[in-house]
Amino acid sequence: MDTSKEYILMCEKAGEIQEYGHIKSEKWEKEHYPMLPESNSIYRHLPTKENPARLVWLPRQDQLQEMIDYPFPAQLVQDFANWCSENHYYGIGKGKKFKLLENLGHLSMEQLWLAFVMKEKYQKTWNGKEWVK
Repeated sequence: MDTSKEYILMCEKAGEIQEYGHIKSEKWEKEHYPMLPESNSIYRHLPTKENPARLVWLPRQDQLQEMIDYPFPAQLVQDFANWCSENHYYGIGKGKKFKLLENLGHLSMEQLWLAFVMKEKYQKTWNGKEWVK
C-alpha cells in the first residue's frame, strides 16, 4: 500500500475520489492515530487549523479499480495496459506535455491506477501539484 507523500498529495487533491471514502469522524475523535485502518482502508491524518481532525482517504488498488464500471475485469486490465503504453506523456493543455515517469516520480500501482481513474472518469491529469482538465 502506497503511503508516500506523493500519493497522499494526489489523493488529497482528488476531491472526486475523496467522496468515495467514508470517514467516521467519531472514531477518529476517540483514537488519535496518524494512520487509521477503517473498513480495510487507510486514512492519513493531515490536520489544519480549521480542521485538526482532517483525514485523507488513500484508496487501495482494488478500490480504485472498482470505481471504473467495466463489465469484464479483463477489459479493464486491457484498457489500463493500453493507457499505460499510450501515455508515455500526459498532455495538460496549451501544448505542454510532461513525461509520465518524470511527472509521477517513483510510480506505485496505486499512483498509476489513480491517474487512470482520474483520466477515465473525470478527464483530469496530474501535473505534479494538482489534477487539471
